[in-house]
Amino acid sequence: MIAYLFFVIYVAVGIYFTNQTFRGRSEARAALQREMETVQVFLREYEEGTPDWLWETEAQGRIARANRNMATALGRGTDGLHGQSLAGCFGTLTPDAADKLAHHLAHATPFRDLVVAVGDAPAPRWLSLTGHPVYDEQGQPAGFRGIGRDITTQHQAQSDIAFMAEHDGLTGLLNRPAFLARLADAAASGTPVTLALIDLDNFKAVNDTYGHAIGDLLLRQTAQRLAAAGTGIVVARLGGDEFAAMVIDAGPDQAIPRLDALHRSLSDRVTSPDIVLTPAASMGLTCLAPGGGDHQQLMLQADLALYSAKREGKNRFRLFSVAMEQDYTERLRCESELGDAIARGQIIVAYQAIVDVVSGQTVACEALARWQHPERGLLLPGAFIEIAERIDLIDHIGERVLRVACHEAVSWNSLIQVNVNLSPRQLQRGNFVRILAEALHDSGLPPTRLGIEVTERTLLDDDESTRRQLADIRAMGVKLILDDFGSGYSSLSYLQDIDVDGIKIDASFTGKLGSNKVRAICRMVARLAMELNVYVVAEGVETREQLDWLRLNGIAFGQGFLLGRPTLHAPDRQAAYLAL
Repeated sequence: MIAYLFFVIYVAVGIYFTNQTFRGRSEARAALQREMETVQVFLREYEEGTPDWLWETEAQGRIARANRNMATALGRGTDGLHGQSLAGCFGTLTPDAADKLAHHLAHATPFRDLVVAVGDAPAPRWLSLTGHPVYDEQGQPAGFRGIGRDITTQHQAQSDIAFMAEHDGLTGLLNRPAFLARLADAAASGTPVTLALIDLDNFKAVNDTYGHAIGDLLLRQTAQRLAAAGTGIVVARLGGDEFAAMVIDAGPDQAIPRLDALHRSLSDRVTSPDIVLTPAASMGLTCLAPGGGDHQQLMLQADLALYSAKREGKNRFRLFSVAMEQDYTERLRCESELGDAIARGQIIVAYQAIVDVVSGQTVACEALARWQHPERGLLLPGAFIEIAERIDLIDHIGERVLRVACHEAVSWNSLIQVNVNLSPRQLQRGNFVRILAEALHDSGLPPTRLGIEVTERTLLDDDESTRRQLADIRAMGVKLILDDFGSGYSSLSYLQDIDVDGIKIDASFTGKLGSNKVRAICRMVARLAMELNVYVVAEGVETREQLDWLRLNGIAFGQGFLLGRPTLHAPDRQAAYLAL
């Protein structure tokens, strides 16, 4: 009886716990079902509320699940995607993207943010895929599940940023860092390279005269002509009005003619609704032989060739030569020595006579700077004046010449006037009048025996300070002479605004007195000077025919090698007469 009672209790307890177990399982299954339904709801809301999309493949890599967003991103219909190979739905943005996708699918390895491009979409579209492998009950790969996202907008924005980082905003050409990087790669690769540096001539004048809108138009037109040079030529805007072009993997015989033709194309007219321009450009070239080299050295050589083209008259191209590098080395040497030369008194003064063409007597002389170099002998201004301007020493040389000329002129036997050139930098400093007063006071030279020669270049910054200083010079009793008259485009306007005592006709006119037009211009200048009560000096007199013409046409004074070369000693009032 007791055994039976225990058996009944055991059975009852067993039935109770069995019922509890089945009840728990039923509740778990119900909860799992509810969770699955909730997940499905969330998935439907996610798919409907975001441009991202879910994808799923079966074991063979064919699409088992695709929604509307996926179909839209791939440019296909939903029904047409089922059963298609996932890897076959894309073209590649990068050469190995398709291979990477196929590798992950074949080897069941996860991947994240793999960027691919839709190969057959009407417009380029870029997608980002993330996927993870799915396994069956036996642990074997059963396919992939993942998320896809259309990143076309972001990709385009990144592409735009990358383009802007390497290209000039105004012209669309490569910018300086990007061009230098490509030049460095080309030079290091060992292939032949021909490099050209290009600079627009007188671009500042275009900006100043017509405004920056026209200047920008000229830059864009130049860029378009460079970009149209054809394949094999890499072009860039280095900054301002400076451009560059290089031909890679072509010898000089092929590259130089192409760059020459490119240079000529830059002189074609540029038209706008308001104006027609005829631009010009200077070009410097250098070639790198096969075997590789330093791209910085290439840039220096091309820059030296460009500098040579500018010095020789602009609107031309020049090929680098060793002589240019030697000249550059010499300029660097002069730069390092010039400051000491001024301090040590090595800048001395030579004098060139200004002659009365009727009597042959010297009436004045022009003070000209010379550098008495301890090793190279007497150097003419062409060897150092441009360097002095570049390294900001020209005003020191100008002051040195002024003081020396005043001191030496006091000791001359004859009362000849001495003329000293005034550089733009001396006026820009704003202290020239004070220096002039000191030079006259210290030397004892009467102001009436001193003339200051100013060029149109000196007067370009026609501001209140310039006009005030020029007026103060004349107020001191010093003569003011307009030098190189006719070499610029606004000489007459300066005569209207500034009082002068004399005019010097530029040597370029004197050298062309065989031309009827030039003769007419010189006669006009003589009549103008008479009306203004100023004297006229013709520069560059080198032949007896030129001298005779000046005498017959009312130009009273001349200066040039026929009448006397610059000398280091005091001028002789009668020396010029004897030479005639």
